[in-house]
Amino acid sequence: MAQVKKALISVTNKDLIADLSVELNKLGVEIYATRGTTAYLKNLGVKANSIEDYIGFPEILDGRVKTLHPKIFGGILARRELDSHLQQLKEHNISMFDLVCVDLYPVMKFISEGADLESIIEHIDIGGITLIRASAKAFKDVTILIDPSDFKPVLNEIKKTGGTSLDTRKKLAAKAFNHSSNYDAAIQGYLGEATILRYGENPHQTATFSKASGSSTYIKEMLKGDISYNNILDLEGSSDLCFGLKAMGYKYNAVIVKHGSPCGVGISDKNICDAFTRAWDCDPLSSYGGVLVLSSEADKDLLDAMKGKFVEVIASASYSKAFMEGSVERKKLKMVSLNEAEILMPKNLQRTACGGILEQSRDIWWNDFKDAENTFKHVSKRKCTDKEFAAMKFCWAVTATTKSNAIIIGTSDRILGIGGGSVSRIDATNMAIEKAKAQITSLGGKVNGPIVMSSDGFFPFVDSIVIAKKLGVTGIIEPGGSIRDEEVISACNDSQISVVFTGKRHFKH
Repeated sequence: MAQVKKALISVTNKDLIADLSVELNKLGVEIYATRGTTAYLKNLGVKANSIEDYIGFPEILDGRVKTLHPKIFGGILARRELDSHLQQLKEHNISMFDLVCVDLYPVMKFISEGADLESIIEHIDIGGITLIRASAKAFKDVTILIDPSDFKPVLNEIKKTGGTSLDTRKKLAAKAFNHSSNYDAAIQGYLGEATILRYGENPHQTATFSKASGSSTYIKEMLKGDISYNNILDLEGSSDLCFGLKAMGYKYNAVIVKHGSPCGVGISDKNICDAFTRAWDCDPLSSYGGVLVLSSEADKDLLDAMKGKFVEVIASASYSKAFMEGSVERKKLKMVSLNEAEILMPKNLQRTACGGILEQSRDIWWNDFKDAENTFKHVSKRKCTDKEFAAMKFCWAVTATTKSNAIIIGTSDRILGIGGGSVSRIDATNMAIEKAKAQITSLGGKVNGPIVMSSDGFFPFVDSIVIAKKLGVTGIIEPGGSIRDEEVISACNDSQISVVFTGKRHFKH
């Protein structure tokens, strides 16, 4: 247990430390603070000592230097178990600080608001970040507070014991180092020419986009418009599917993604314009305002085909001169140039969750098709036809990049319905069926070839099979692996539906 007798407070947002300071005073803790904070606390009736008076040196350089002094950092970093350190503190009349409370200049706010370089430089915190790191390093003796949510628990601990436990100080130190790391990363991103995004997942969240050290990104260049955080998330999924289809041998591909899952997928042997039209027709309502990725150059014909169709972002490895010139009239259209070579690289993927980092190898789903004729198992009595198998492979590719639970319905050249992101497979099936019915109606009831259904996970019950039969589905592709596989196969046999098991699932969360 480390007793808390002296506290150092250095904050920008002084309102946050009002209650903390009052309570520390009540507990008999002696407070030291920077000039502005001292004045603020005295107005609250809180006793506080000015750091200027303590160190015998004024704040200088317009406040750039306030706390950077041996009498401050000596009182934090001294090893209290060493007599030699204690003797030096005594010789130089240095007080030991047991608790340090700091916040940092809000540089991210100024970056996200597009402030000029000089303003941003002036809001890069030096003294505060140094206090945080020094106090976190000295966690064996010093309690570091950087988050107001920790104030009350720490005060309660001090009230009960007079100090804080090693476990508490260690956790607070880890939090402080993480805070300083994120702060430095934001500045590094800005100075490293990070793209300042309009906002994060929601308007009240700030966000930037930059490549990690030593790596490259899918995005080569932002050509037009201010891209958002959610746009980039959608670009990842649409790029994976679009260029994965290209790796499978499909010539012209267009993918539209909305909220992280494909809502329109088009392939064509003719041209990219035809692929886009097929993607849009897959689900015009959901495609409105989506992110479109193309596997081939965006040309003038495509621009004409996009008339009356609102696409928020278009991404391609190349654009024709005519497209670039014509796109000027579409003021809301954002344009991105892609690094095609980077998109299918087998890199490990990282994401944060529960305060930690999850990492996994990439799901290289397009490799499923290298020897599909031999690795996929035909498990029904009726073997699928060549056209059914072609349709199954196409739908299986789309399934692999659709949010789970995912059901895809389509033919060998057209996706008819996508049901993704549902918490039950039957709901996903119903969604895909309804969208497929709508598109079939729009096509005058005619589709090219047999209709098949794909599922990213096994069918645990036959209910989805019953629904699919009513639409005219003649083939199903799924991973298999359910204890009810035989029931599902039996139901399909009764309906003359061919079934293929891939032996591999492709969940996407």
